[in-house]
Amino acid sequence: MPAAPLSSSLFMMFREMPDYISVARSVKYKNTPVETNLFKRIWQIFCQYLGAISDILTLRFTQEIHDRNYSKLDKDFTLINQIPNDDKKPICVYFVSGYDPHGALIGNAAYYYHHYKIQNFQKYYNVQAYIINSGEELENRLKEIGEKSPRGVKLVDIVCHGAEDQGKRIVVLGRESKPNSEGGDTLHFYASLEIHFPRNCRAEDAAIIFDACSAGKDGGVAEQTAAINPGVAVFAPGRSLCFSKPVFKANPEKEPIVDHVVHGFALINAYTNKQFQVTSQPKAPSFECVLV
Repeated sequence: MPAAPLSSSLFMMFREMPDYISVARSVKYKNTPVETNLFKRIWQIFCQYLGAISDILTLRFTQEIHDRNYSKLDKDFTLINQIPNDDKKPICVYFVSGYDPHGALIGNAAYYYHHYKIQNFQKYYNVQAYIINSGEELENRLKEIGEKSPRGVKLVDIVCHGAEDQGKRIVVLGRESKPNSEGGDTLHFYASLEIHFPRNCRAEDAAIIFDACSAGKDGGVAEQTAAINPGVAVFAPGRSLCFSKPVFKANPEKEPIVDHVVHGFALINAYTNKQFQVTSQPKAPSFECVLV
């Protein structure tokens, strides 16, 4: 895929920071009473921005922070899913993997990042958001939502970790501790080399975005997902990812479709996600459990 136009990529992260920080402030202080005195209000806003920035810059990640943010996200997503649908808008489903060992998905900065992305999506879509812990759970959610909507699901955004397995790039969607024969526990990591997007659950011009490091590498999860979902545009980074931004255009029916996706870590000129799309017949989907 050719590089995104400079209007999308140049200083992308710097240009998005004001909106991101503003969303972080509004989420962090959504239940704080508003000062009525003008000068106190100005000081309140100033202090709230400092508080939001301090949260974003907190790099420390512990199990306590994970559990707290996981619970907050789960509650926030429940409220988002209760927002009445606008019949003029298509559906976007936003997934966050519950597996996050170092805070890239559920740390403080990521917690606000999810709200920032969802609010951007809500300009164009009715958004449903979920924390998931396996590929089967993701597919079941898609079926459930798609079957209830006569228009189907238009966009799927999957925020998760990428990993390497036998030379292929996969995505890790969850983990579970299970007893073993030796009396201890074994961690089961639920990963997938492909995501099945059922045809009867998706809309025309449907797309999948992987927010997962290097998911767009050759032969990896993005390419395999495109192969089993003919007609679906799949966008994924070919390298490490930080802070992605989809850019939309309108189709002939005036509905939004993803034109391209840009992402960091590049500070000057953002990287462009790879795009995969095929028209051949799909093979049978599969999900695998990788034991480590």
